[in-house]
Amino acid sequence: MKSRFFAAPVLFALAIALSVCGQEPGKKLPPAPAGVTIEQNVIYLAAGRSETADLYLPAERAKDVRSPAVVIIHGGGWTGGDKAAAREFNIGTNLALKGYVAISINYVLATRDKATWPQNLHDCMTAVRWLRKNADRLQIDPGRIGVIGGSAGGHLAAMVTVLDEKDGLDPKGPYGEFSCRVQCGVDMYGPNDLTEHRDISMLGKSRRAGAGALPDRVAGDVCEEEHAADADPARHR
Repeated sequence: MKSRFFAAPVLFALAIALSVCGQEPGKKLPPAPAGVTIEQNVIYLAAGRSETADLYLPAERAKDVRSPAVVIIHGGGWTGGDKAAAREFNIGTNLALKGYVAISINYVLATRDKATWPQNLHDCMTAVRWLRKNADRLQIDPGRIGVIGGSAGGHLAAMVTVLDEKDGLDPKGPYGEFSCRVQCGVDMYGPNDLTEHRDISMLGKSRRAGAGALPDRVAGDVCEEEHAADADPARHR
């Protein structure tokens, strides 16, 4: 049994209090509140990738403190959204004020002609590995890492939470020497069963058709059931 859908009180409170916050793609971060240090546009993916992350850190910690960490995944239908949206900023700053380290990430976004599954998931899992790789510098406890997201970000957060290595969806790299498992997850109203959803850009191509195939999605067609099933968190629990 791989159920990891439990959360520390702080994460649970954030899920309730912030679930109604809207997104503001492209919005620049406001100034950090007192007690929080923000590192913007941190490179966490492999060379050549344009997506970056924002780090939220407690401003003052004793040198021997090792903080829990949380990956924040924005929503936007897998096609939009931004790491600097109001909800993500609120989550990041509130976590840092409570002693957590948080990383709000941008990940690859789908378009009508570009499917991104499972690369979008791989980006989220790479963020977990990046935290472990940088655990000493960031004073992180690598055994206490969680993930939180809303809407499409909630779906990706759920996937990161329930997956095990045997599921075959771990990215090969970068930072493959570090685990991408998490200890808890918060899914804020993310979709689960995608097999009956229509016109999902991130699932635009069938695994069986191969990388060079044309999109399976034709107006009104249901997404390839086998392909969508891989993206169902309930299948991997």
